[in-house]
Amino acid sequence: MPTVLICYDISRDDSRASAAATLQNWGDRIQRSTFICTLEPADLTDLPTRVTGIIDTRTDAVHITPICGTCWNGITLLGQATADTNSTGQYYEKTIVNNSTYFGLGG
Repeated sequence: MPTVLICYDISRDDSRASAAATLQNWGDRIQRSTFICTLEPADLTDLPTRVTGIIDTRTDAVHITPICGTCWNGITLLGQATADTNSTGQYYEKTIVNNSTYFGLGG
C-alpha cells in the first residue's frame, strides 16, 4: 500500500475541520495540517476526489506527496516530532512489478 504525506492550507474553519476529519479516516495526523496516510490502491483516486469536494479550489491548497521507503528511512525528527519507523512497513510498502521496484505512488 502506498504511503503519502498530505499537507493543506485551507482558509475556512468548517472546510478545514471537514478535511481533517476526512483525512483521519485514512491516516495519522502528525501536525495540525499534516497527515501520513497508508492507502489502498482505490484510495489513490478516492481521497483526492473527496478532499476536492471539501475545499475551495480557488483559495485552498492541498499537497499529496508520495513517500518511498528510502525517503521514510531518511526522515529526521526534531523536538516533539514522532513517527513509527519500525520495520513493519506501516507507512510505506515496496512493490515489485516486472522486476522493477517502486515505492509510494510509483508504478
